Amino acid sequence: MPTTPPGKWLWFLPIRALDAGWRLVERAVWDGKLGPGAKVATLGNVFDGDPTRRPVVIFTADCTDEGDVHRVLVALRTLGINDALAYKTDEATALGEYGDRVSLYTSPAGTTKVVRRTPRYAAPA
Repeated sequence: MPTTPPGKWLWFLPIRALDAGWRLVERAVWDGKLGPGAKVATLGNVFDGDPTRRPVVIFTADCTDEGDVHRVLVALRTLGINDALAYKTDEATALGEYGDRVSLYTSPAGTTKVVRRTPRYAAPA
């Protein structure tokens, strides 16, 4: 049975704002306004570019469904999330790829514009 490749919007917040940001996203997921799920990273890891920030991750079911990717972005903006956002595939995470270079889409702060990018993964060993 074929499966669709999931993806996720990444919203990086200062640690002091993480609880409030998470509650906002969690409620919207429960209310059916976003994608199929979300999670928050409360601990840092070796891939963190900025140790003072943590991601709230908002999933979409299919990273190739640009309409749904945009719908979730618009819902995030409607919630008042106006920071710049990045979108990456679960495949990139599974491959251990992190950072701006692996984003499939970005959205500039305060817009509902989805900017398509060509992700750059590390060359296989």
